[in-house]
Formats: sequence, C-alpha cells, structure tokens
Amino acid sequence: MIPPGRVDVLEAGVAVLERFAQRTGARGRFVALYLGLRRMGDDLAFLGSAEATRSREIEDFMDGMLTKGHRPEPFVVLTAPFGGGASPTAPYSTPTGMVAPGNRYATNTWRNNLSIQKGIGCPAEAGTIRGLLANPALRLSCPHMASDPEGQHLCTLEGTAYRGEEHSIWLRKTADGWQVANLDDPATYGMYLSPGGESIPIFALIAALYCDAPPGFYPERDVVGIPDFADDFGFSVRQIEEIFRCDPMHPENRAVLRVVEQRVDVTPLGYSGESGEAFGSPSAAWPPAVLPNVAAPMLANSGLGAELAVAADLSSYGWQVSYRGSQTGVGYDLEAKSDDAILCVEVKSSIGFTTPELTESEWKAACDLGERFVLAVVDFYGSPKQALWYVRDPAAACTPGERTVSIYRLARASLQEESTDAEFL
Repeated sequence: MIPPGRVDVLEAGVAVLERFAQRTGARGRFVALYLGLRRMGDDLAFLGSAEATRSREIEDFMDGMLTKGHRPEPFVVLTAPFGGGASPTAPYSTPTGMVAPGNRYATNTWRNNLSIQKGIGCPAEAGTIRGLLANPALRLSCPHMASDPEGQHLCTLEGTAYRGEEHSIWLRKTADGWQVANLDDPATYGMYLSPGGESIPIFALIAALYCDAPPGFYPERDVVGIPDFADDFGFSVRQIEEIFRCDPMHPENRAVLRVVEQRVDVTPLGYSGESGEAFGSPSAAWPPAVLPNVAAPMLANSGLGAELAVAADLSSYGWQVSYRGSQTGVGYDLEAKSDDAILCVEVKSSIGFTTPELTESEWKAACDLGERFVLAVVDFYGSPKQALWYVRDPAAACTPGERTVSIYRLARASLQEESTDAEFL
C-alpha cells in the first residue's frame, strides 16, 4: 500500500522506474502518456465520433497528473518518471507553454509525442486505424504510407516523413484535434507496458503517480493500492494482474515497500496456564489466545493485520474466534467455533494478488484436519477494496507444487569470535 502524502516514497518509486527503464529500454514518457489518456477516459473524443479533443486539453491534463507539490517553481512536472530526460532539470520540466529559465522556446513535451513523426498520432480514417491495430506491422501497413526518394517512410496524408521509430496508434488526428482509439487493445500498450517482455513494477508506478499529486486530482485516500489504481485508470483488476508486475516481494516492488513500511506496535501475547509455562508451545493442546491488538495502522502487509481482518469477517457470521498465530508448529492462525463446529483457519495475504504458500507444518495440518482446515486468502490487504475468500479442505482441492528453500546455518562459536558491541559498528 502506498501512502500518497510521502515524498520519500515518490523518490523511491521514481528511482526504481529509472533503473527498470535502463534495464529494459522502457519508453517512460509514452507509458505516462498512455496512462494519462486512460485517466482522461470519457473526457476524450472517441474514434470515429463527430467530436475532437484539443491538444492543449491533453497537455494540460498530463501536466496536472504529473505535477508534484514539493517541487520549487517552475520545474514541477515529472515529465520523465522513468528517467532518461535530457534536460539538466530532469526528470522535472516546466508546464506546457512556459518558457523555462535559460530556454528560448516554450515547453511542449507532450505535443512532440502526439505527432506522427515520432509519436502515437495518425491522420488516417477511423476504420483504417482499427485495421492497423489488428495488423502486426501496425502503421507500416497503412495504405497511406509511401516511400520518398531516399527510401524513408512517408505519410502521404500529412506529407510528413515518418522517422521509423515504431509506435502504436492511440489517437486519430482530425482538423479539430484528436480522437482516442481503443486503449484496451493489446496493440496499443503491449510494447510500452511490457518492454522486452518484462512488466512494470506496480508499486513503484503507483508511488510515482500518486505521491505528492495535486489535491483533488485523485480521490482522497490514506493509502493507494492496486484496486484504486485500476479504478482510477480504467483497468479491470484482471488486466492489472496480467499486465503489471504485482508481486510485493519482487525486488523492484520491495524496494519501494521497504520505504513505506513503518514499525507497528503489537500488544504482546502471553498465556500462562496452570503449568506456569509460557504460551508458544508447538502443542495444539494448549489453549488458543485472545486476538492481539494492533496499536498503529499497517501500511504494508505484516500478516497479523490480515489475520485480524479474517477474524472480524468470521465473527460477523457468528463464529467465536481465538488466536493461535504465535504457537509454533500448530499449522494455522485462527480457531473458529460455532456450536459444535470448529474450524482451523490459516491466513495468507498480500497487498497485491495472493499466491498462497504453506509451510510443511501448515500443509501437514491441512492434510490431517481435512474439512476442518480452512485456507483464508486476503487480496489487496489494507485497501478499501480488500478481498477475502476461503477454501475448505485445500489439501483435497488442489495438488501443490513444492519449492525448495535453502537455509544457511551459521556456526555460533565462529560468529562470537568476530562479535562487537553496537558502539563499534
């Protein structure tokens, strides 16, 4: 989950996207423009309609989407969120139409990317553009494309040389402005959102877009997650899962989420039975504990918050829920009772899409307990659109794949010989 008010998270996201572009060749300005057009949505005239959207409307919208409030005037627009900007002030520029200090001409960053020469615009008929998007050769298959005497591609409608940097077609140029093509067509986004077959890390992208954004540009939220991004930019959640890299543990996402994470104070769990032994025995014969209290909001997924969310959901349906999450070796987190029924619930969660993985003790519990064992899955933990779903007897429902994990045991005696106090670290 990304807190939009934090500049340090913004900077972490931009740094990750810049490294991503250096590795993959991503054309970041076009990624930003594509997302801006999606965000404009119905404010854009659609392909084949009698309407048109002026260039300046698109340019002003892009400036607004990428303006960052912490930046000193006039370099406030994040025009190169993936790095690669040639300006000494990169990745920031002045808004469209403003002459930056030391420059002779007004900034026109976005208009350059709309043109046919090196952008995503095309003056062909609406039907022709639809056909081009279905053709693997895209605009090079256009019936209006010719060659000049030097062998360069030439748009005969515009009388303009096409520079040969292949781009998809997102906008149709008309006498009055622009009309937008179907941006859900994979031909419009594939080469941009999956450069070199790699996917853009979603949490870095959310940080770059949302953090320090202008008030009112996005719905007001304390944190922003994948479902929020999907809503705001007109994607389905399924599209997000297919197009972007959503695994929070992927190094590029993790680099941003580490900056997000804050220390969470949890009320200590303790139990002392008649034996006087401390709570935490691996034996399931020990009584479960009361649910812990969380003293601070959780921005990243610690597991405990998801366990409490599942407990609250079960309680709302009449189950009496107690806690076993701190009992090593038991194999599940929650115990839910209703009349004579007892469920043993293991919770798996993610701030993205959850792919459940069970430890050896959890899988043994699932096999031994059968229908009493319930796998509770929490997608988009902490989001207003957090989703909970349950699978009873998962050991019978599917065949798991095994993953070998290496554990490196360090010799204590050798380490102690090299030990020091914190004073000398």
